[in-house]
Amino acid sequence: MYRFADRNDLVLIVLGVTFSFATGCGFPFFGYIWGKVTDSYATTDKQSTVDEAAHYRDVFLLIGAGTLVLGWISFTCWIVVG
Repeated sequence: MYRFADRNDLVLIVLGVTFSFATGCGFPFFGYIWGKVTDSYATTDKQSTVDEAAHYRDVFLLIGAGTLVLGWISFTCWIVVG
């Protein structure tokens, strides 16, 4: 199938692979941020714990939204190609 791919198909294949790698990077980032969240519970000041948890909640949402968009783009590239 890829033997008959033209230049546009090859560009979409490269983009699909690149965005697939970027989508896969979301899970390690979740793990790193989860470690930061658990470290934030070690403080004794309750207000700073709440503030940090709210900050990391926003970071989780951004990573999740970014992973969704990157996955959608990679999936779309592969659907168009093949």
